[in-house]
Amino acid sequence: MRRFLIRDLLWLTLIVALALGWWVDHRQLASDLQAARQELAQSRWKADLWETMAIAFAKQMRAAGWYVRVAADGSGYGWTTPDSFVGDPEGARKLNDAHPLPSE
Repeated sequence: MRRFLIRDLLWLTLIVALALGWWVDHRQLASDLQAARQELAQSRWKADLWETMAIAFAKQMRAAGWYVRVAADGSGYGWTTPDSFVGDPEGARKLNDAHPLPSE
């Protein structure tokens, strides 16, 4: 019959402690990943909402005669009042046609 020594119990304790530590760390990483995915989904939803609202506002401004430029990648935007086109009343329409909104 095999006798267990204190050394054997220490090795067993070490192995169990390492396995338990790995398991706890793995669960924490999985939880962090799930939280990050939820935050990303919420951020995308908010970004889509803001983009939709900005495009709707730009359409209203264009209907009122303003020149509005919105870049789809967020690299630029601009607007000009209808008063800026005194010599060319169709100037805003021409510029708006040259720079369609991201959803058009």
